[in-house]
Amino acid sequence: IVSLVPSITETLFAFGLEGRIAGRTRYCIAPPEAKDVPVVGGTKDAKAEKILSLQPDLILAEKEETPRELVERLEKEVPLYVADVESFEEGIRLIRDLGEITGKRERAEQILSALEKEYAHFREEREGIWRKVFERGERGEEPLTVAYLIWRKPYMAAGSSTFIDAMLRQMGLKNVFAGRERYPAVSEEELQAAKPDLLFLSSEPYPFSPKHREEFQRMLPDSRVHFVDGAMFSWYGVRMLQAPSYLIRLLSEMVKPL
Repeated sequence: IVSLVPSITETLFAFGLEGRIAGRTRYCIAPPEAKDVPVVGGTKDAKAEKILSLQPDLILAEKEETPRELVERLEKEVPLYVADVESFEEGIRLIRDLGEITGKRERAEQILSALEKEYAHFREEREGIWRKVFERGERGEEPLTVAYLIWRKPYMAAGSSTFIDAMLRQMGLKNVFAGRERYPAVSEEELQAAKPDLLFLSSEPYPFSPKHREEFQRMLPDSRVHFVDGAMFSWYGVRMLQAPSYLIRLLSEMVKPL
């Protein structure tokens, strides 16, 4: 198997398929054992010749990240699965699909069963947190609004039809750029006009860090700025198991009274 998707590579290891993974991208860094797998390039510049030289019987790609020309070239020679995950439900379906096509249906169902329990617990905790917020009476029953930035120069935000937006909704937050699809470029003026209660700066693909805080607090003095683990919002597959506890910690931190 050659995987061109970091979150899928991680999921293959969770399925116990490490012995079958012949190639990965340089961004496939989880779990740590993935570093022993040969690299075929990046997510957007993987080399067809390198991939085919590994003689895979299955290639796993991603609709947004893997260039269409590469997909068209590879699928002529090797069975190829293209992941297309824009919602929480599609994240569930992906795990099931991977179990089917790799012969690990039972392991996939174990992961899905664990996910169901984790998210049931997560939803209970989330409701409890929001109940306390609404009881404080600061904003009636209005959800907090959020802008989630993935890039700088130009600023780019997560809009609708993204897994990130799906995870924000899981938290009970309202994405101020949900009226725009995928990852729109947004200007400083548009950010200011959107007036988000919260600004999430992702650790990936752009590595936002605390040194950027001043830039955004000057731009959005009334917004709370949080640096967030991008993988918890954008990696589907087995990483979805780790997300609930992270999201609850983040939510608890965010809703503290100013």
